[in-house]
Amino acid sequence: MRLLTAILLFALVAHAAAQDDSVPALNAAGTAAMEAGRHDEAAEHFGRALQAMEAYGGYSHAAMIIVGDNRAVALFAAGRAAEGAAAFAALNARRDAMDEADPAGHARYIQNRANDYRALNRNAEAAALLARLAALQRDHLPEQRNEAADTLAMAAFLADAAGNYAYAVELYRALVSLRTELHGPEHPQSLADRGNLGLALHRAGENAEARAVLENLLPALADDEVRESFMLTSLAAIARTDERHEEAESLYRRALEIRENGHAPEQLAAALNNLATALYDQHRALEAEPLHRRALTIYENILAENHPTLALARINLAAALDDLGRTEEAEALYRAGLAAQEAAFGPDHPALSPTLGNLGMLRAAAGDAAEAAALFARVTQIRRAHYPPGEVSRAAAETVQARHMLASSGDIGAALALSRAATDGLIERTALQDGPARTRGMGRFARHFEVRVDALWAAAQAAD
Repeated sequence: MRLLTAILLFALVAHAAAQDDSVPALNAAGTAAMEAGRHDEAAEHFGRALQAMEAYGGYSHAAMIIVGDNRAVALFAAGRAAEGAAAFAALNARRDAMDEADPAGHARYIQNRANDYRALNRNAEAAALLARLAALQRDHLPEQRNEAADTLAMAAFLADAAGNYAYAVELYRALVSLRTELHGPEHPQSLADRGNLGLALHRAGENAEARAVLENLLPALADDEVRESFMLTSLAAIARTDERHEEAESLYRRALEIRENGHAPEQLAAALNNLATALYDQHRALEAEPLHRRALTIYENILAENHPTLALARINLAAALDDLGRTEEAEALYRAGLAAQEAAFGPDHPALSPTLGNLGMLRAAAGDAAEAAALFARVTQIRRAHYPPGEVSRAAAETVQARHMLASSGDIGAALALSRAATDGLIERTALQDGPARTRGMGRFARHFEVRVDALWAAAQAAD
């Protein structure tokens, strides 16, 4: 990985370095610490170098950006994400000046630095840099206008991967505009960009516009079965999110019909699982079960034993069997899926929490209160580690664990603490929202508050 470009500083600021020997020395010390894996120490050296440069005042924007980026990279590598993000943002004004002063040189530097941030899995910072690079290529480097579209596509992809969905939508809109200007609206790449915009809109919660974008694409994809089935699947996912279950089922069936016609086995398996899930949403587990089983058979033949997709296929089939009362087979599949997820993601990944919760419900129904309690506690622990107070899935985990404690263990104090955490978090989160979001939040609060009332009532009875 190209961790640092600090060595370039000497060429950029030789005249200043002659008057301030501390800057090259600190920069060299930071580089050595970084290469040795002492990231906190590296960040300290680069921070002191930056302070010395600012105090002297004779350094170029390019030199300051290099040392500032070195410090941000070191902070991210040290796990100090908030400080790294602040250090990264502080460079924006200097980057603006460099855009005008030396667009070609700055473009090369940005590309290298974006690679550094990507290597550290800092996709948000890499996306911001690549968006800036795309603007440089488009506006200041006319010979690179085609490359600007590819750069912008990568920036949008990384913003999406980082969960910055609103920013991803903004970038995809700019990409669609640029690609249409370059190649026309019916060019295959322009069509692909419009599809990605629709998907980003869906992830950003803009389902009405997402649906319109994707529906407008369908006629242009009539001769491309792979893309047509993908668009149908995406439209079905939007319908499912909006709880238009019959529409989702119809769209998934159309996608499955296409993929039954000699498409890759993993695409066929995905289509089977999608339709089965739509049926399960409508409480039609008996119809969903054979589709899930067929998908699982396909995945077992093409994927490694601990592959996450195979794990999810087992969990999906387990849920259908659980609903049908075939609990022994369901439990075996839940446990196999959970073991594979733990092997793939580790023991504390958010992907595990639905499986742990389902298995907990199954064990509670079987009368195994001890294991159920341990499973529910893991769900709460995972969601508290990954989500803020009042986030829906965190509050749900806290409430489920509290309800189980009241029903089985009799630990009223712990149940009350969990239910209080869930409802207080929901109140605080809902107070920051407006309109429909606040209405939904109050509905969730009411459902969760029932458990808190039950805990208070149990405590009152115990005190009598």
